[in-house]
Amino acid sequence: MTEPAAGTQKPSIPPLLARWIRRPVFWGLLFIAWYALLYYLSSGPVTVRTGWTIPHADKIIHFLYFAGGGTGLHLLLRFHPRSRELALWKRIAIVTLTIALLGWLDEWHQSTTAQRNGNDIYDWTADVLGGLCSVVIARPIGRFIERKTAPLDTDTDATS
Repeated sequence: MTEPAAGTQKPSIPPLLARWIRRPVFWGLLFIAWYALLYYLSSGPVTVRTGWTIPHADKIIHFLYFAGGGTGLHLLLRFHPRSRELALWKRIAIVTLTIALLGWLDEWHQSTTAQRNGNDIYDWTADVLGGLCSVVIARPIGRFIERKTAPLDTDTDATS
């Protein structure tokens, strides 16, 4: 094999990350951390900023945050041996329904938190749409990971 010419080398994944990135436990822990951060952020008062603001910025933030969580869940399902063979539409349904449920729980949690307003249908809609659109993010990331890392030995890593 010949080495690629300087400047044309494909991006690579650092070895330590490459060792873990195909493991479902990696994506599972990342998803749990995502939800823990969501709970923490929902537990405090809203910081009100004065001056120039973007209309409906909170909906944009909800969409992007839940798209990130949905991406982590998609990748967990993609690399888990038991769900790897699921049809794409089933993975999308699982992720969308899970994100919808977690979004609803977040809205309910906010409604029980002092100095917060919860049960906002528009926030929840942004959450669900973020989860639904996460497939657009997760599929190319999953393909990139599969191209750049070696497959795991399924006999030893099936429980990971």
